[in-house]
Amino acid sequence: MTWITTKKALKKKFKFKSFNESIKFLNEIAEISEKLNHHPEIIVKFDEVWLKLQTHDAGCVVTKKDYNFAKIVDEIRK
Repeated sequence: MTWITTKKALKKKFKFKSFNESIKFLNEIAEISEKLNHHPEIIVKFDEVWLKLQTHDAGCVVTKKDYNFAKIVDEIRK
């Protein structure tokens, strides 16, 4: 699945085989978030993780920070 792009956010659902895999991915996202000081909205279901990226200090719109974050996430999910 590709990122859903709007003026206000980038969104993507990631599917996993188990809850443990979902949580492992969530922990990777947390590390990236802290390194970049850019924190997504995250929804975790049993075998799914939904990410929503937007830059809050720019007025909750999509910026380069969001595209860079999305690129890093896609690289770790290859």
